[in-house]
Amino acid sequence: MLETLEQSSVRGGKWHSLIDKVYKRENLLSAYREVAANKGDPGVDHVTVEDFGASLIRDVPKLEKQLRDGTYLPQAIKRVHIPESVGTVPGFCPRVLSCRGLQMGVSFALAGKPPA
Repeated sequence: MLETLEQSSVRGGKWHSLIDKVYKRENLLSAYREVAANKGDPGVDHVTVEDFGASLIRDVPKLEKQLRDGTYLPQAIKRVHIPESVGTVPGFCPRVLSCRGLQMGVSFALAGKPPA
């Protein structure tokens, strides 16, 4: 990660924040494409992967601005109990697709993965 930061926009070998790497539009678009490729179920907002893809061009700049301005608030999650033969799992919480995309974007920034 440090090597990637030093090779990118870090000047003088000093860096104080990774958020500018996270909210880069190319990073967010790449992350959202990865989330869409996983074809997950909708979260509490009921947005499908298809709906998500259709609004991607509109939503990414909005998310980018919220992250830059510090006004981003994650959406609610949905707790789903998964029955098993011995009882139930405490719960699985699928996040909404926009939060999954942002989480993937953070992961990409930390790993220094270049946007695809």
